[in-house]
Amino acid sequence: MAQYHFLMVPHFGYWGFGDLSGVLECLYLLPLMVAPALCMPERIDRPSALFAFLNYTIIYVPVCVLLFHSTLTSISLADQWAILIALAASTALLFEVPRLPSIPLRRGRLSGGAILAACWCVLGAVVLMTLAVNRIGFFGFKGIGAARAAYTENIRPLGPYFGYFDAWCGLAIIPFLFVVCLRKDRRWGWLLLSAVCVLLFMTSGRKTALLTPLAVLGSYFGVKKGLRTPALLFVFSGLLLVPFVFGALGLSGPRDLYYNVINFRIFAVPQILIPQYYSYYLANGFTHFRSINVVNRFFFGGAAFEQPWAAIARFYYKKKFTADAVFYATDGLAALGIVGIPCVTAACVLVFWIFDSLQKGHSALLMLPCMMPFLFSLFNNSLFTTMLTGGGFVLMALFYLLPDTA
Repeated sequence: MAQYHFLMVPHFGYWGFGDLSGVLECLYLLPLMVAPALCMPERIDRPSALFAFLNYTIIYVPVCVLLFHSTLTSISLADQWAILIALAASTALLFEVPRLPSIPLRRGRLSGGAILAACWCVLGAVVLMTLAVNRIGFFGFKGIGAARAAYTENIRPLGPYFGYFDAWCGLAIIPFLFVVCLRKDRRWGWLLLSAVCVLLFMTSGRKTALLTPLAVLGSYFGVKKGLRTPALLFVFSGLLLVPFVFGALGLSGPRDLYYNVINFRIFAVPQILIPQYYSYYLANGFTHFRSINVVNRFFFGGAAFEQPWAAIARFYYKKKFTADAVFYATDGLAALGIVGIPCVTAACVLVFWIFDSLQKGHSALLMLPCMMPFLFSLFNNSLFTTMLTGGGFVLMALFYLLPDTA
């Protein structure tokens, strides 16, 4: 509540953040935030449990505020409550997935050394091709957008398949190799991969490249220590208060960078876009999953279609940028309206039920940390897009083919 009132509204009000109306409002918002947590498992030891926990802390809790305080939309109060009830039910349901019995999957068996060698080769090829067409540069926070645009333009001649491998390296292969090096105590390996992440940031401007080592390291030691969910809730709540600490210490530069990257980009943007997606597509007709290229090609003849992220940016902000939102918005509300929320939740249940089943024979210390970048991508994108370009299927293949690591 404090970070929203003192940081989001004053600095980013143009995104549609409306101010809280008073203390009385907090009295009914807080019970709404807490209610699904009653179903939360005590420990995070399966991929579905990690996904459900992050879904609760990153998406559901902020939405309890933002759904009712979007100044750029005009959704009826009945629709607002219907969306919130659907999200609350979905949040509670996802906490039940870790209790499902494993799906009997016939596991592949390849040499662990061969898999690691293939991952290092793919990563090396992508880094070399990236350096061949891009120069390494230093830029401030305001230069990230220009760096990303230049990077996209430079790699375009390499073809669409390079874009897939590039994304898979950042969101699946690097985290996987990073965790393997941590488990085998190969310091040279994870230091090299950290340097590669910095290098990729300096060539592409993608902030996720810098956050990957931090997310993997933090989750690795968290799983290793066996942190319980109350402790994790305390940690995630503390992330929102860091800018206030920086401000008290007079560190204005780190404070501004932190709340732009963490408070704003992770805990605010995907959530404020949820009511905006619903309002726009309620008035302009739902997409019926046309945003997925395969669906558009087979069911709509491949006709030109404005992607949701572009339509939202044009309509609400009069700009051209990627207004990506969480899967509840892109795969749910934009596709089918409020009915889309339980539909995309069912798809998430299936995906993470498979991940849980693949964990049989693997240690949680391997699977959970290397899935963190993929999950953060998922909370800012479509489920179907993230499974393909965000490395979801690559991680499934690695866990399926890798020999037992438990």
